[in-house]
Amino acid sequence: MTGTSDDIIERWLEAVAAQLPPETRADITDELRELIVSRMEAKESDLGRDLTPAEVEGVLKEIGHPLAVAARYRAGPDSLIGPELLP
Repeated sequence: MTGTSDDIIERWLEAVAAQLPPETRADITDELRELIVSRMEAKESDLGRDLTPAEVEGVLKEIGHPLAVAARYRAGPDSLIGPELLP
């Protein structure tokens, strides 16, 4: 991973973390970071090279919009129409 890729990932994780309860924030972001890294490593292995920033963004898009991802980890519904439908 390059510095730019790390920045993209960290910004995405920060966007997710901002929507999470403080008591679970660290555990969930650690879990998501591991998921991202494992998907990126698998893709890099298939391609035989490091991913470009655009490909890193593609991995994050596959995982989901930060609001939708954070909503999966929250306890109950905050609204009638959630970020899964309207991120």
